[in-house]
Amino acid sequence: MAKLDPIAEFREDHRKIRDGLTELTAALQAKDVEKARRVLGKLDELVGPHFRFEEEAFYPTLRTFSGKYVDDLLKEHDKAIDMVRSCADLLKKPNPSYEETYEAAHSAQSLQAYVSNCDVLAILGERLEPKELKKLGKNLAAVRKEGVSLLRWAESIRIPRGTQGIIVGNFPRSEPISQDCRGQKTFKSPFTTKVVSSTEK
Repeated sequence: MAKLDPIAEFREDHRKIRDGLTELTAALQAKDVEKARRVLGKLDELVGPHFRFEEEAFYPTLRTFSGKYVDDLLKEHDKAIDMVRSCADLLKKPNPSYEETYEAAHSAQSLQAYVSNCDVLAILGERLEPKELKKLGKNLAAVRKEGVSLLRWAESIRIPRGTQGIIVGNFPRSEPISQDCRGQKTFKSPFTTKVVSSTEK
């Protein structure tokens, strides 16, 4: 298997997230509920491994360069998770109101600023040693292989704020690790029928 360039992949994910948010905003503004559901489902699956990579591997590595900036981005992650969760709840309705879809579209659009702000970390990442970059590439490949969606990760695996950076195995994690957080649970995106086991090899 080809080695991943974590910086290049990090930026490419941001491009996909940017495009997905643009699509979601347009679908919500048009009250195209079916399309909005499809786009949100894709974002849920894309952003889960991306956020997990950032919080469990990339951000802890970059704390030496800019700890305060990393803390601010973690707060932005909280907002993004809340937006996806609220939007998912809204799109369960067969016919949401114009006011509801307008507000959801505004929330999705506002996350574009986060994507730009987070992309700045790629510049700092380029300063890392080859050994660190290699390890980050392995981390990214691992979380992509698990493929846990954003909402499932946030509910079942995400490290509580303030404990990022405790290293366990290949990933920084909080202690202790329950069986649910270490692969004994099957995760299913609320938007798709795809079931992914976190122990799947």
